[in-house]
Amino acid sequence: MGDVEEIIAEPEEGPGFIESSLMQVHLLFSSYGWYILAAAAGLYYLWKNKLNTSSEIRGPPTDAGSIAAFQAKEEARLKAVDRLQQKYAIEAAEKAEKMKKLEEKKRIARLEELKRLDEKGGQLLGSKAESLRPGYNPLMGDADSSRVCFRRPGGNSGG
Repeated sequence: MGDVEEIIAEPEEGPGFIESSLMQVHLLFSSYGWYILAAAAGLYYLWKNKLNTSSEIRGPPTDAGSIAAFQAKEEARLKAVDRLQQKYAIEAAEKAEKMKKLEEKKRIARLEELKRLDEKGGQLLGSKAESLRPGYNPLMGDADSSRVCFRRPGGNSGG
């Protein structure tokens, strides 16, 4: 039995640079993930708003080709606005005409109603008749009525 070969265990190498970096990132995200997500969303929101605001401030482009394109777009926009204004003006005139006709119909119908009322003995405004019924006073009641005054039965009249 002779020679026993001795096996010496070599120390295992630790994780490499990539593995340790990934482990650190994993640890970072597992500890602070929601905070990182909120910060990223806030930065994205600010970046988008800053981008939109700066494009509005920039105004029209300065090179010749883009100036012509900008002018063409602006003229097309102004023509569209003019067309809409003309359309709305026509619609407003038509509506005004319809309203005028409707008011005229209402006025004619009211005049006919007043004529019918006058024929039946009613009173037109400005006519010579004093009231619908002669001898009627709205404060006193009918003059030919047998009942002159109304009292509550059993009630005392004063304090």
